[in-house]
Amino acid sequence: MGILLVNFPEVVGVHEIRPDGQVYQWLDFLIEGHFFPLFCLLFAIGFGMMWRTAPLRTSRPRFALVRRLLLLGILGVLHSQLQPSEVLLLYALFGFFILIPMTFLPPAKWARWILFIIGALLIAVGGWVGGWMLIAGLFVVGFLAGQARIPERIASSTHTRRVSAFIALACAALSLFGFWLKQAVENGNASATPGQLPTLLMAAGYVAMFITLLRTPARRVLTQIFAPLGKMSLTNYITATLLMMVAKYLAPGGWWESGTVAAWITTFASCAVILAMQWAWSKAWQQWFGQGPLERVWRNFTWWGKSKSNSQQSPSQK
Repeated sequence: MGILLVNFPEVVGVHEIRPDGQVYQWLDFLIEGHFFPLFCLLFAIGFGMMWRTAPLRTSRPRFALVRRLLLLGILGVLHSQLQPSEVLLLYALFGFFILIPMTFLPPAKWARWILFIIGALLIAVGGWVGGWMLIAGLFVVGFLAGQARIPERIASSTHTRRVSAFIALACAALSLFGFWLKQAVENGNASATPGQLPTLLMAAGYVAMFITLLRTPARRVLTQIFAPLGKMSLTNYITATLLMMVAKYLAPGGWWESGTVAAWITTFASCAVILAMQWAWSKAWQQWFGQGPLERVWRNFTWWGKSKSNSQQSPSQK
């Protein structure tokens, strides 16, 4: 959902519009750049979780994950014809050069701790200067988190709500300070720029806030809202681009480039309509067919070939 809020203004040209300074500052603070790090981290976590179970499903688990990345890269190449800022091809390339080599990681804890420290340093440096180091660091840390069952541990811990609430408040406060410093640099009142660190802190704050809410009665509502979209994230990511292109060409000529605040309001209203449509069709599709269309193709291509027979698996694996 956050990726759509970032991509739509760029596709229709609204991102070039700078409305009232204060309005744009809030847009920058709450939205700009916060969701791509989360998208990247979640992809790596999912890959780590999949590698944890892949040897139970096939005798050639690395080939299965190579096929998974290969299809992702092909989808990325096709998708880039419509969305120049698409990230699937980038993730596939980083997967080949970072995630696949990490599957050869020794099981010793010291090796994982060394890699985690390297990943954290890459995130810190990449957050300051930008570039490939940030993605590389997120891939390393995300893969290790998936391997170490961090999502499951967060879900089962009795201390999660207190810890995540504290992290959310701390990240929000630090992010506010970082954005204040950023504005001071732009206004000539300071010289040290915080780079993308405020963006990363706000992204971490969003995650912590969401985890906190999941440990409250709001969990049921949040699950109803997000689960249908999340279970078809690849399909919805691709179809969102098609819907954005339709919205762009259905609008009156020059509307998106009108330079008015109304263009931004229409942008967010259009995003809300697209998300509502995707939620409805995701819910219906899952009720009728289970897995999403692109998710099913991706899954079948990943596990295509001879799998381990039931006789080779222990009762717990079955």
